[in-house]
Amino acid sequence: MALINRIEDFIKSEFNALLDNSERPINTPQASYRALQEALTSSRELAAKLICEKKMLQRQIHINTDKMQDWYEKAQYAVEKERDDLARAALEEKHKCAHSIERSHTDLDEVCRALENVESDITTLKNKIRSLIGSDEHQSIREDALSARLKIKEILNNPAVQSLYAQFETLERKLTKAESKDEYSADTQRRKTQHAFNELLKSENVELMLQSLKRKISSNSSQKSTAN
Repeated sequence: MALINRIEDFIKSEFNALLDNSERPINTPQASYRALQEALTSSRELAAKLICEKKMLQRQIHINTDKMQDWYEKAQYAVEKERDDLARAALEEKHKCAHSIERSHTDLDEVCRALENVESDITTLKNKIRSLIGSDEHQSIREDALSARLKIKEILNNPAVQSLYAQFETLERKLTKAESKDEYSADTQRRKTQHAFNELLKSENVELMLQSLKRKISSNSSQKSTAN
């Protein structure tokens, strides 16, 4: 979330600077139009990233909610089988899922707030562009629109932006590596707990089959005794 917030802050500063510059008398309508179009494109790209992040977090919440219910049912089953050790392990996994859901909700709130801010910026930029096009010099602005579109990507290719993204990517890789180690450890424990439940189920199924076989043999023996 820190990554998204810092990128949003950077784009926000660029957005405000472009709005200020577009209102200066020394700027031509064409220059103002180009600057606003570039800012609009950058804001839309950031909005798209935030929407993707929002959907991913919502999906994580849904998945972990299902997992939390599954572990709770496993805990109930373990208690019924008088396996408090497995019940305790299942409840620990349920707690981890609940914590993950809480963290995802916090991140989702941040993403939604950031998205609202960016969408507000987009609306402001659109209104500003419309006011420029609606002015007396709208014809010259429209003639310059084609060349402006070709330069829309320039703001994202700015060395300062590229350097910022590079720093963010390096930081994210380090965080991902650390999170992967923690996740591997958690997955190992989760697999052990799941394996224990599988063994319990297998043992119960074998026991049921054994009892069924005993009843069948006993029934056959009784029938033979009656026949004799």
